[in-house]
Amino acid sequence: MKFFKSLIAYALLGGVIGGFALGLRGIIKYNTVSDEDFYSNSITKKIYGSGQERLFFNNPDSYCGPKADRIFDINEGDTLVIYYLDGKYGFLNIVTGGDIISSKEHNFEFAWSFDTESGLAAVIEKGKIGFIKKDGSFHIKPQYPFNPESLYDFECRFKNGYCLIPTGQNIKFGLIDKENRVIIPFKYDSLGELENGYRIIELDGKYGLFDSLSNEKLLPAYDDISINQFGIVLYDASKHSQELVDFDLKTVISKYVFDDLAPIYIPEFDSESEYEDVIPGIQSGYSTFTIDDKTGVISNIDGKVIIDAIWDEIEFFNKHIFKAGLNGKYFLIDKKGKFIQ
Repeated sequence: MKFFKSLIAYALLGGVIGGFALGLRGIIKYNTVSDEDFYSNSITKKIYGSGQERLFFNNPDSYCGPKADRIFDINEGDTLVIYYLDGKYGFLNIVTGGDIISSKEHNFEFAWSFDTESGLAAVIEKGKIGFIKKDGSFHIKPQYPFNPESLYDFECRFKNGYCLIPTGQNIKFGLIDKENRVIIPFKYDSLGELENGYRIIELDGKYGLFDSLSNEKLLPAYDDISINQFGIVLYDASKHSQELVDFDLKTVISKYVFDDLAPIYIPEFDSESEYEDVIPGIQSGYSTFTIDDKTGVISNIDGKVIIDAIWDEIEFFNKHIFKAGLNGKYFLIDKKGKFIQ
């Protein structure tokens, strides 16, 4: 009899210890383990042992919305913050503390923040991009097929009246306005931001230009295009040329634009060096220039191009003769770019 009483006592003690352990594990799991300042020192993000997060108003003490799997950073000046819970996205209001666009009531597979220009936020529902208003209703219903590979490559937001959207399995870009009018069709491999009144477009490895009104000004026919404060640089690989044109796209400001420029020196040997080190000598009167990793030569006297940028490398050889390398082979050429037999 004493044996059974002892056994029961040990069982009860084990249950108490086990229950205490489970309770302690619950405290560790569900109580907060760290606090982070979230917004203007007035809201704290509490992080729980379960990994979930929740916003907390510091004054007065109260919670903002539900616990979430993740609460994203808020854009400066905004009052709505995106949260993620059970595979869906929603929005919290950090002024009222309300779950203003509940993840439980919507089926958003992803969401971008509201932009101040349009007052809309892009969301993904059933694999398609649409735009919602701040009450959660759709302003533009989901209709643009979305490829997840482009998820982190861009911000789906309106800017200067338009929104850039990637769509389709092969990810083609187009431009829409707030009323969902297609401004630039969805056929381009990339669409750049507006720079000095122009937008660079790419199609099948070639580049062209749209103006600020989305009119096609240059067909995608160039190997590269860049825009700077002086004008537009156009690179044509077939002509080994890179020129700077005015913003009117007609006036050629400079027929040659170089990626790099370096004087060519006549090498000398250091007679005092034990190893006959080659040291830079006097300038030869010529300089090498590069365009898209190809090298040419110009005259320092008048700046004229004497050898086109078609070589991998060029060195001074003797007087007006140069050693030019291409695809691992070397040739001697004169100052007119002609081969020396």
